Amino acid sequence: MMHGQGRYEWADGVIYTGSIVNNQIEGVGTYQWPDGSEYQGDVFRGRRHGTGIFRHGRSSFTYEGRWHMGNMHGKGTLQFDRTGENYYTGDFITNIPFGKGRRQYASGNFYKGMWVNGKRHGYGVFSWNNGSGEYIGQWENGIQQGHGMHIWYLIRDEESHYALRNYYEGNFVNGRRNGFGTFYYSSGTKYIGGWREDQKHGKGKVILRNGTTIEADFSYDRILTPLTDDMTSMLLIELPEIASKTPMPSASNTLDPMNIKRSESRNTIGPSFKLQFNSVFDETSTMEDERKIITEQVFHVLFRHLPKLNQIYRLYARLGVDMQANVDNTFLMTRNQFWRFILDCNLHSYGETLMEYDRMIAECLPTENIHGPDEGILVREFLNAIAIICFHLHRLKKVENDIPIDKLPTSLQIATSMETVIEKNILQHAGTIRGNLFTEPQKYLQASQYKDQCYQIYLLFCTKNKKKPYDMTMQKRDFLLMLKHFQLIDQANLTASRVISILAEDDPNIRPSGTTNTSDVRLDIEMCFLEFFEALIACALIYPSNKAYNNYGRPPKTAGSEHSLGSQPSIGSPSIHDQYQESRVSELPTIVVREVSDFIQETPDDPDKSRSLTSREHEGQTSNLEPSILSLSTYATKVHGFFQTIFLPAAISYRNIREQIRVDQEKTWQGLKPTNEPAWSQKYTVLIE
Repeated sequence: MMHGQGRYEWADGVIYTGSIVNNQIEGVGTYQWPDGSEYQGDVFRGRRHGTGIFRHGRSSFTYEGRWHMGNMHGKGTLQFDRTGENYYTGDFITNIPFGKGRRQYASGNFYKGMWVNGKRHGYGVFSWNNGSGEYIGQWENGIQQGHGMHIWYLIRDEESHYALRNYYEGNFVNGRRNGFGTFYYSSGTKYIGGWREDQKHGKGKVILRNGTTIEADFSYDRILTPLTDDMTSMLLIELPEIASKTPMPSASNTLDPMNIKRSESRNTIGPSFKLQFNSVFDETSTMEDERKIITEQVFHVLFRHLPKLNQIYRLYARLGVDMQANVDNTFLMTRNQFWRFILDCNLHSYGETLMEYDRMIAECLPTENIHGPDEGILVREFLNAIAIICFHLHRLKKVENDIPIDKLPTSLQIATSMETVIEKNILQHAGTIRGNLFTEPQKYLQASQYKDQCYQIYLLFCTKNKKKPYDMTMQKRDFLLMLKHFQLIDQANLTASRVISILAEDDPNIRPSGTTNTSDVRLDIEMCFLEFFEALIACALIYPSNKAYNNYGRPPKTAGSEHSLGSQPSIGSPSIHDQYQESRVSELPTIVVREVSDFIQETPDDPDKSRSLTSREHEGQTSNLEPSILSLSTYATKVHGFFQTIFLPAAISYRNIREQIRVDQEKTWQGLKPTNEPAWSQKYTVLIE
C-alpha cells in the first residue's frame, strides 16, 4: 500500500510528486505534464482541490487561487501574460469568471464589477487606459445596457489643479445612448430629453448656463422646432452643430478605445457670449451710445463668419496634438497655436508684432502671463481677440478697404475694416500652416521636446518693457546676439546674414519694402517665443550635424571689451522693479548690442583648426538641403543633434560664465580678490556698457 511521500508516473508521462494516503493522492503535491505544465498545491483524490498554483507549459497562462475537484472555483487570480498587467482577479465558478471581479486588460483599460459566464454583467465600472473617461452603470453580456453614466474627462495640463468633464447619465441600449437621458457639458449647458443611437432624438430641452431653457423637437441631433432669432443665436454659439457627438464605445467593440467615435461638439463658447470689448474704447473719445452700436456691428460681423471661424479654431487647436492620446477629441487652443494663426494670416504684415497684439488683447481679456506660450485660449476668447485686433488695426488706419469709408458712420467704418481683415487675411490664408514647428505632427513631436528648455533661455535674453504693462520682451537683435554669445555664428554655415534671412522668412517687416541693400534691415522688432523657437529649428536644419559644442571659448576682442568694472556702483538690495526681471537687466552688466554691420563681419568658428576640402564639401552639401524636403528621420537627427550637442550645452556654458562673472564681480566691488583665481576682468572678455 502506498502511504507517505512518494512519486508516481503514468504511462502518458504525467508525474506526481507529493503525499499519498492509503493509495490515494491527497495532501500537498506537484503535478507535471509532458508539455511543461505544472501544478503545485492541495490535492484530493487525485484532483486539484483547495489552494494551488497552475502554470501552463506552452503559454504564459497562470492561475493562483482556489480549486474544486480539478476546476478553478472560488477566489483566484488568472494571469494572461508574465507582465502582470493583463489579468483577472475575483470569483470563479467551474473555470469561468462569475461573481465579483476585477479585469486589467493588456491595453491598460480596467473593469471592476460583476461577471456572469465570463462577461461583464450587472453593475460595474470601466475606466479607459489614458484616464480620458469611465462608464459607471449596468452591463449585459459585456455591453452597456440599462441605466448608467459615461464620463469624458477633458485632458488638462499636468500642472492644472482642476478637471473639466462632459458626462451623460441615462439609459443605454446595446452600448449606445438610447431612451431618456441627460448630457452635461463642461461649459455648464445641459440637454435633457430623448436619445437614439447616441444622438438627440425626440422631445428635449437645452438649458444654457445662464438659465435660458430651449424646448424643441430633435431628429438625430438636428433641431426641428422653429426658434426665435435670439434663441437660435444662443444655441448656435453654444452648440454650433446642434450636436453632442461625444465619444462613445461602439456596440461591436465596446472596450476598444481606438473605435471610439470622434466628437464634433466643443462647447467652449459660453452660452451668454458677448464681446469683452469695452477697453478698446479707452484709446478713443467715443460716446456711450456709439460704443453700443459699434459693439453690435462687430458682433454681427463675427456672427456672419462664426461657422468658418469655429472651423479655423478647431484646426489650429489641433496643431501638434497627439490624436491617439486625445480620446475625447476636445481641444483647447494655446497661445503658441494662436501666434501661428496670426502669422499664417499675415496679420503681422500690418506693422504690428505678435507681442503688441498680445498687449491689445490683454487690455480686454486679462491673463496672468500675456505672452505665455502655453496659456489656453477658449473659442469665445479667440473670437474676442479677432474683434480686438480688427478694431485696433482700423483705429491705427492700417486697413486698406476696397471702398471709401470716410463718409460712413464710425460703426460701419469699423465693421467694413473688420470684414476686410477677416475675408482677405483670415479666411483666405488660415489653414495654410507655415513655419518649422506645426507643419507635420511627427516633426512637432520631435522638436517640442526642447520647447520648455528653450523658453527658459528665451526669458534669459528678454528685458523688461519700460512701458505698461511692463512685460518681458525680446527683439530680433537679441536673438542674433544670443547666437553670437553662444559662438554659433560662423563664416561657412550659420552666418549672420543667413540668420537674418531666417528671421525674415516669417516677418516681412524686417526688410523694408523696395530696399536692395542686404544690410538695410530692422532688428529692433519684437519677437515672441514661437518666432524664437521656430528660428532655432531653422538654424538646426542648416547647422552641420558633424559639429559638437565643447567649451565656451574666449570671445574675440572688440572695441570696449577691455573696460574695467572698477567704477561700477556697489550692489544693494534689489527693488521690486529689479526682482521682476529675470534676464540680463539686473546686477549683471548690460550687454551692448552692436549695429548690424558689426555682426555681418563674420569670423570662422575655429580659426586655429585646419579644415580639409572633403569635410568642407560634405558640410556644404548638408547645409544646402531645403527644410521643406527633409524626411522625418533627417529632420529628427538634425533637430536632436543641434539641441542636444550644440545649443543647450552652449546655453549652459554661457549661463555658468555669467554666474562666475557675477560672483567675481561682487568680490571685486567688496575689495576681495577671488580665491586662487585671477580677477574676473582678466579672466573673461565681454561686451559691457
